[in-house]
Amino acid sequence: DVLKNFINFREFSYACEKGFDVGGAVWLDDEAGEGTIGTVGFAASLGPMYSSEPRPSYRLHFTEGMIVMVPMPDFSMPFNVVALSSTAATFFFGSIFRMTAASHSPHWCTMRGTKQKTLHPLQVMALILLAGCAGLNALSPENMARLSSILSQAGDQGKELYEHIAFAKEKVDSILAKR
Repeated sequence: DVLKNFINFREFSYACEKGFDVGGAVWLDDEAGEGTIGTVGFAASLGPMYSSEPRPSYRLHFTEGMIVMVPMPDFSMPFNVVALSSTAATFFFGSIFRMTAASHSPHWCTMRGTKQKTLHPLQVMALILLAGCAGLNALSPENMARLSSILSQAGDQGKELYEHIAFAKEKVDSILAKR
């Protein structure tokens, strides 16, 4: 009789593609040809000899082991099940999250028009120049006289600076007077 049985998943070795090792068989044979020995006689033959009567001679036979190839299950199946169920759960959660918790405002990286506007350095220079021109135009002759007296106390460099300011004021006034 042959009993067919399924092999448990955990009974497969770490390298089941090489097959299952089946150990060799061992049997004890009577050399006199009187038949094979039973299990009681076999156990007695392996023990020490206490009796003086001659024992029958037995011969021990061994067979070689072999590797049996059996059909293997798909060991990637647990991974496939986990991957597929995780993907389904992620899609479900993402859909529900987008419908309920996520706001309908655009994503921060796609928002346009809300960026803080900064001025280019040339624009800053032009604004400073225009503010300076407006300031020079607003100086009255009394303020110019006071500026001259303050800068003359600084020596030759102060007088030279005043001359440059006075020249710039004349140019700004002449440009604005033409308008």
